[in-house]
Amino acid sequence: MKKVFVLTCICAMLLIAGTMAQAMNVNFYIDTAPNASAAYAAWKTDAYAAAAAGTYVNMRSGAHPGTNLFDPLESIVYSTGDLGHFVQWVFWIPDKTVTDLTGNIQYRYTYNWDGTEATTTWRTTVPSMINYGTGVVGTFGCANWAVDDSAAPFDTGGTPYDETDAADIATVAAQMVACNGYSAAELQVRDSSESAWQSQTLTGYVATPEPTSIMALLVGIGSIAGYRRFRK
Repeated sequence: MKKVFVLTCICAMLLIAGTMAQAMNVNFYIDTAPNASAAYAAWKTDAYAAAAAGTYVNMRSGAHPGTNLFDPLESIVYSTGDLGHFVQWVFWIPDKTVTDLTGNIQYRYTYNWDGTEATTTWRTTVPSMINYGTGVVGTFGCANWAVDDSAAPFDTGGTPYDETDAADIATVAAQMVACNGYSAAELQVRDSSESAWQSQTLTGYVATPEPTSIMALLVGIGSIAGYRRFRK
């Protein structure tokens, strides 16, 4: 009986060791990025290099580096002017290739808005994922969308995207502060279809501006309009 017990313990220890050996080294970060194409491409180049080098700092491109906080304007996009910014999650997985991860990586978002939480379905394709040096790097993100009808004067041309102005953007920013929302991304990876998923969740929180900044956002806005989600 003692031999059976010892053998069982050894098998259990080998199983644990095997499970530990299968754990993948997944590095997961959060940041804010410009929505403009050329600026975003430059941001992505720097982000991929920092992730692969192991020097990435959360929110490195925003007003609160080293935290998981983003200012409202760092998570609002629009179709005019500088096109705004959106929250991005970046991952770096060494010793893997895109082929290895095909069918073995997925992600989803969870949003909290004024106490109501919603989670998207799993997305099984990461369009930005590429082989990079000795591993794989990629990014995905989301933002709030300010449109012409977010604040008066409202759309006049039948296309609610081409007249977005400062009042529209300020309305959405004020709503984000009032609703105290957050955005989370969950990333899952596995070695193969026979392996268990390995999961990480990283949440970004709306930073609370100084009282004077809040007043500046609220003055002259009136009632707060709805918002739309924009994802890349």
